Amino acid sequence: MFVSEMLKKPLRDQILETVASYHKMPISELCTKKQHRPIVKVRQQVMYFLRKETDLSLREIGETFGGKHHTTTMHAIKMVEDNASSDKLYRAEISGLIPLIKALVSNNKTK
Repeated sequence: MFVSEMLKKPLRDQILETVASYHKMPISELCTKKQHRPIVKVRQQVMYFLRKETDLSLREIGETFGGKHHTTTMHAIKMVEDNASSDKLYRAEISGLIPLIKALVSNNKTK
């Protein structure tokens, strides 16, 4: 997808697409009920960035992923924070995503 097309979408969708693309994972996989570790990890990262960079509520973030409960979103955010503080490779993944997400947020503020 071209950057100009992506910027026309809501920030929520842009973050979802950016994180999924970074991990080379189809968005459709993230919105299923599958509990496979790689899918869960990416889904949790999207939830984390949605909470940190948007005004979406925990409930709204959960709804993005097929109606997940708000406590699932809370758990996802905590898992990302815990893993980033204890695992160097995981922290590097998050650090690699931060500039991409910040650029999206910045571009959305200038609209």
